[in-house]
Amino acid sequence: MIRTKKISNEVVRPIPRENISEDRIKGYKLFPILYANIFLLAKKRSGKTSVINKILKECINKNTKVYIFASTAYRDHNWKYIVKWLSKKKY
Repeated sequence: MIRTKKISNEVVRPIPRENISEDRIKGYKLFPILYANIFLLAKKRSGKTSVINKILKECINKNTKVYIFASTAYRDHNWKYIVKWLSKKKY
C-alpha cells in the first residue's frame, strides 16, 4: 500500500513543452512521445526480440546509434538477423 504525506503547501506544475508535430517523430504510431523511454519485460519465448525488431525498423534513422546488450546477440537466430539488418543498413 502506498501512503502519501503532505510536507508543504507548494504546488508543482508540469514543465511547459513545445508541441511537436507527429510527422517529426519517427515511429509516432508506436510511441507518440519524442525521446520516450521504452521498457520491455516478459517471460522467455514471448516475442520480446520481435518487438525490438519492430521498434528498430520503425523508429531509427541514419543518425541513430544502436547499442545491443544481449548475451545471445551472436548466437540467437533473431538477434543475428537484427545485427545483420543493422549492418546492411549501416546503422
